[in-house]
Amino acid sequence: MKHKLILLLGLFFLFSAFQADKPVITIFMIGDSTMADKSLTGGNPERGWGMYCPVSFPKIFR
Repeated sequence: MKHKLILLLGLFFLFSAFQADKPVITIFMIGDSTMADKSLTGGNPERGWGMYCPVSFPKIFR
Protein backbone atom coordinates (compact mmCIF):
# COMPACT_ATOMS: atom_id res chain seq x y z
CA MET A 1 0.00 0.00 0.00
CA LYS A 2 2.81 2.39 0.92
CA HIS A 3 4.59 1.73 -2.40
CA LYS A 4 1.45 2.53 -4.39
CA LEU A 5 1.00 5.81 -2.56
CA ILE A 6 4.62 6.80 -3.20
CA LEU A 7 4.24 5.82 -6.87
CA LEU A 8 1.04 7.86 -7.23
CA LEU A 9 2.62 10.89 -5.53
CA GLY A 10 5.68 10.56 -7.74
CA LEU A 11 3.55 10.41 -10.89
CA PHE A 12 1.51 13.38 -9.70
CA PHE A 13 4.62 15.51 -9.20
CA LEU A 14 6.14 14.31 -12.47
CA PHE A 15 3.08 15.23 -14.54
CA SER A 16 2.45 18.50 -12.68
CA ALA A 17 5.96 19.69 -13.59
CA PHE A 18 4.97 20.19 -17.23
CA GLN A 19 3.02 23.20 -18.46
CA ALA A 20 0.74 23.56 -21.42
CA ASP A 21 1.73 25.91 -24.23
CA LYS A 22 1.50 29.58 -23.44
CA PRO A 23 -1.59 31.32 -24.81
CA VAL A 24 -1.09 33.44 -27.90
CA ILE A 25 -1.56 37.16 -27.36
CA THR A 26 -2.59 39.32 -30.32
CA ILE A 27 -1.66 42.98 -30.27
CA PHE A 28 -3.53 45.24 -32.70
CA MET A 29 -1.71 48.45 -33.50
CA ILE A 30 -3.96 51.17 -34.86
CA GLY A 31 -2.74 54.59 -35.90
CA ASP A 32 -1.76 56.93 -38.68
CA SER A 33 1.60 57.39 -40.39
CA THR A 34 3.33 57.95 -37.04
CA MET A 35 3.17 54.21 -36.33
CA ALA A 36 3.34 52.90 -39.90
CA ASP A 37 5.85 50.35 -41.17
CA LYS A 38 7.68 52.61 -43.64
CA SER A 39 10.12 51.71 -46.40
CA LEU A 40 13.79 51.89 -45.49
CA THR A 41 14.95 52.23 -49.11
CA GLY A 42 15.72 55.47 -50.90
CA GLY A 43 17.09 57.30 -47.86
CA ASN A 44 13.69 57.77 -46.25
CA PRO A 45 14.44 59.23 -42.78
CA GLU A 46 10.92 58.77 -41.43
CA ARG A 47 10.25 55.91 -39.08
CA GLY A 48 6.97 55.09 -37.41
CA TRP A 49 6.92 53.99 -33.78
CA GLY A 50 5.27 50.72 -34.84
CA MET A 51 8.51 49.73 -36.58
CA TYR A 52 10.39 49.72 -33.27
CA CYS A 53 8.05 47.42 -31.36
CA PRO A 54 9.57 44.15 -32.68
CA VAL A 55 13.07 45.53 -32.03
CA SER A 56 12.26 46.82 -28.55
CA PHE A 57 10.17 43.83 -27.43
CA PRO A 58 11.52 40.78 -29.31
CA LYS A 59 9.98 38.26 -26.88
CA ILE A 60 6.50 39.63 -27.53
CA PHE A 61 6.72 40.21 -31.29
CA ARG A 62 7.83 36.98 -32.96
